[in-house]
Amino acid sequence: MRNLLVILYLLFCTSLVANESSYNIDNLISITVSDLLELRKKDDVYSKHIWNPNMTVFQQRNLSNMDKNAMKQYCKIMIKTDNSGNGQYPSCNDDNFTFSDLTELKSLASQELAPGQKFVESPKATVEKNKNDNVFVKVHYLRTGEQGPVCVNMCFFFNYNSFAKISSFGFRLKA
Repeated sequence: MRNLLVILYLLFCTSLVANESSYNIDNLISITVSDLLELRKKDDVYSKHIWNPNMTVFQQRNLSNMDKNAMKQYCKIMIKTDNSGNGQYPSCNDDNFTFSDLTELKSLASQELAPGQKFVESPKATVEKNKNDNVFVKVHYLRTGEQGPVCVNMCFFFNYNSFAKISSFGFRLKA
């Protein structure tokens, strides 16, 4: 999965023109994100009580400074990687996921819910390919949020000894 290019474009509205920045995460994946997002820092005002050092997080720009305009929108990309496997993961081009595999990955969505959150739309799992023909499993669902439903996509990328889970939390949707 080394240097696997995963391109996630998250734009807050179509009228904005944004540049992009690329990041290499744990020497496992590369990701290109809009400059409308910022890489969360462990010592910023917003994150000091919710920091998870085992995860890379991109969030709407200026949220780290508690900017009121940034707080009106909601966008997160959370990336967790693991490269400690013993060949237990499928290869990056293996698309032979069983019903049981997909059910297990869908069940992980429940672990993502905070206390009081519920599914608005049940998780659905699909096997897909990115533009580099790397296979990944995408789990999509809608969950409740403080200001309306939130669209969530969890993408699981595997390659023998490593995996990456990329969760994107989209815009607040009108109820």
